[in-house]
Amino acid sequence: MLDLELTDRVVVVTGGASNIGRGIVHAFAQQGANVVIDYVVHPEATEEEEKQILAMGQRAIGVKADVSKDEAAKLKKQLEDAGAKVEIKKLGAARGAKSAP
Repeated sequence: MLDLELTDRVVVVTGGASNIGRGIVHAFAQQGANVVIDYVVHPEATEEEEKQILAMGQRAIGVKADVSKDEAAKLKKQLEDAGAKVEIKKLGAARGAKSAP
């Protein structure tokens, strides 16, 4: 596996609790990243994903924000409030997603 040197870096994955996003979350965590799982629906799936990442020895947090509806600023604020310094963003399944400045 390619070593991306992600140990203790923070990665945001939109749509990270379902389908392809789940695989992306796991790949980043396997590389040592701490993961922010952005979701719109299914908080229970996000909580389960958080537990799986924690079991892998990495930190994970779920944040509800619909980046396809211009809520990227909301996501950014929640991360700042949590003290997370985001270093990598991976926009997943959302259509028309917008990045926060």
